[in-house]
Amino acid sequence: MRSTCVSISPLKAAWWPDVGFSIYYIPGDFADTKKMNIVRLNGDLDLFDDGSVRVMRAPGHTPGSQFVVVKLPKTGSVILTSDVVYLKENLDKNLIPPIPGTQSPGDAYNSYQRIRLIRDANNAQIFYGHDPEIFKATKKAPEFYD
Repeated sequence: MRSTCVSISPLKAAWWPDVGFSIYYIPGDFADTKKMNIVRLNGDLDLFDDGSVRVMRAPGHTPGSQFVVVKLPKTGSVILTSDVVYLKENLDKNLIPPIPGTQSPGDAYNSYQRIRLIRDANNAQIFYGHDPEIFKATKKAPEFYD
């Protein structure tokens, strides 16, 4: 059985959404996750214990939102924001999605700040989950970042 490292909160929200939030989840998208061997995280995880891949807790969008920091040999540090930050403008201007797109505004602002601190401390590039302009400028397969 395949193991997946996630906070259980996003899966719980997808499997049994709170009233008013079911519209955001397509049950079929999460059906296979019920068969997975899930590693429950309550914080951050250094996946290989060497700092090369770190799963970082970042609540706000959902209680269990996470982003990933990857250290690549030539590219350097890269932050994959997932849904923690949708667009570059969101992080630049400290704009969070409106409720219900943001479960906890205070946590979302704190998560934005955490990403900024990691970006600045590591001179990291950021790949945003939904930014079409960043996507246009990003390498796509068969190209890659190394």
